[in-house]
This record gives sequence, C-alpha cells and structure tokens, in this order.
Amino acid sequence: MESTDLNLFFCSWLVTFFFARMQRAMGQTGLALGFYGGIAVVGCFYQLLFMPETKNKTLEEIDLIFSKPTSQLVRENLRNTSETMSALMHGRFGEVFAPTKETHATVRTESGAGTLKV
Repeated sequence: MESTDLNLFFCSWLVTFFFARMQRAMGQTGLALGFYGGIAVVGCFYQLLFMPETKNKTLEEIDLIFSKPTSQLVRENLRNTSETMSALMHGRFGEVFAPTKETHATVRTESGAGTLKV
C-alpha cells in the first residue's frame, strides 16, 4: 500500500510542478481541454478495446479471459460494444441495464455437495 501511496503523491507532485509551465505553453483553454481531455479520450478508447468485462466471473474464468491473445480480446470487445451501442440506439435499455444473472458454484460441505450463490 505504501508504494501505491508514494506513486500517487509523486504523480500529484509532477502535475503540480509542471502545471504552470504547461499553462504558459498551451494557454488555459489548451491545457484544460486539449491535454487532460485528450488523455481522457485516449483512456476511454483503451478501456473499451483492451479491458474485458469481469463482472460476476470467478477468478478462474478471469484467468482464462486474460490468457487469451490481445487481438482476440479486442475483437470480442468490439463485438460486445457494437451490440451494446445498437441496443442503446434502438431503445432496448433493459438489455443494457438489466442485472446480470447470478452465478452458482457447487461447494463441498460436511453433509455433501451443495449449491452456493455467489
């Protein structure tokens, strides 16, 4: 945890230290909209393309997802994103915002096997 805190404080110091120089070089509007807004847009595309959905998945399923090649993950994410955007554009909000189904795991108890809702 301390290394994360140190990294956060260091990055905050970098932004604070270079902010005045960046403001002089880019102007106020260019700094706020151009630089930080550009980073946000790039991060949004990165999130959509390279980060798979892990909601309601077990650790083993997540391990299998991240063991796939990056090109396959990007193809799956593009397909899922296009399906979601199509559902939103056609007003099928229930498909997009409906809660996902619960996963059930079988566990071994002292009295035998049982089903556990996760």
